[in-house]
Amino acid sequence: MLEEHSTNAVFLAPPQVYELSRLMHFNSFQSLRTFARDRAHKGVERWLPVILTCLDGAISLLPGDEMYPRKPDYLGKSPGPDYPVTVDEMRKRHSEIHRIEVRGPICTTFCTISPSCGHLQPLTYQPDRPLVQSYL
Repeated sequence: MLEEHSTNAVFLAPPQVYELSRLMHFNSFQSLRTFARDRAHKGVERWLPVILTCLDGAISLLPGDEMYPRKPDYLGKSPGPDYPVTVDEMRKRHSEIHRIEVRGPICTTFCTISPSCGHLQPLTYQPDRPLVQSYL
């Protein structure tokens, strides 16, 4: 599904891309079931993505990202900040990242931290072939 999403063949919302990126760790249902059973007692944490915009897209910051605000705007009273740089430039400026980068209908997860509650890091999906294929 992430392959189809990366080529714009199917739309996936950012939360679905995030979860599918975490599922990439598992090569069988049995290994997923074992992980879920062993992790279940570690609890859960409520998240609020914080959106900021860049010249060529948007970034959905998640808890643990060094840009994530100490006090997020839970009520949505003010819009997220705009930055006059590209999404790639913004990523290169930081080392502790936990985010979903959105460019048009395509989004990609990036994570360099250890998520809380025993969850697995989402893996960054890298398509095996270029997104644009020439038929020339």
